[in-house]
Amino acid sequence: MNISTKENCWNDSRRRITAKDPQHTNKNKLLFHFENKAASIILDHTVKNKNLSVLEFIRLFKDLNYGNESFFAYAEKVIEEKRGISQPDSIKVMNDQVNKLKAFRSEILMNEVDLAFILAYEKFLIVMRKNNENTVSKSMRFLSQVMNHAFKNGIIEKNPFVNYKIKRVEGDRAHLTESEVNKLVEIYQGTTLKPNKANVLRYFLFSCYTGLAYADIKNLRKKDIIIQCRLVKKMS
Repeated sequence: MNISTKENCWNDSRRRITAKDPQHTNKNKLLFHFENKAASIILDHTVKNKNLSVLEFIRLFKDLNYGNESFFAYAEKVIEEKRGISQPDSIKVMNDQVNKLKAFRSEILMNEVDLAFILAYEKFLIVMRKNNENTVSKSMRFLSQVMNHAFKNGIIEKNPFVNYKIKRVEGDRAHLTESEVNKLVEIYQGTTLKPNKANVLRYFLFSCYTGLAYADIKNLRKKDIIIQCRLVKKMS
């Protein structure tokens, strides 16, 4: 695609079209896209230690599909960046979201993720997967995270979530009363529960009495527990 403008609309130092051109915004976006594409072609060949002739560069530059990588491949890159920073449970949740997207479409290209795609995926989650609003919101937040990452890194020209608002669902946080907790203690101290269920209840009660979240309880090890003894001097 050719991009042209009048000579007095061109800023040579910035290598951009000025506001004197009514279409300067769209034209500059195209220039930015083509610059990134050219840089990507050169970088790919440099990293792979491959020779790049002028004719090969022109052929790849004219290839409309060059640089339009798989969404799943890019999502894996995003998840890999989080590995070692995010909790293992968070990494698992992100991988689960990728699998959910694969159930919707076996292959997705980055430029295919637009508003129509988002709405179709939302319908799939609600109708086919029977997901509730909260679960749908979590899936959309993951998809938005990947696309926002791609936008910031120049992989896509526009974030498709600009025109889509992810619903914020307020959770209903019910709580146990003191008598209900005491009832669970009685059940735990009884003999009716199988060992595996008693062990689950033991962890739950430990969480109730300490205020530790599920993730903290799961990662808690014996070495993390420090028993402090206080010596009380008896007053005469």
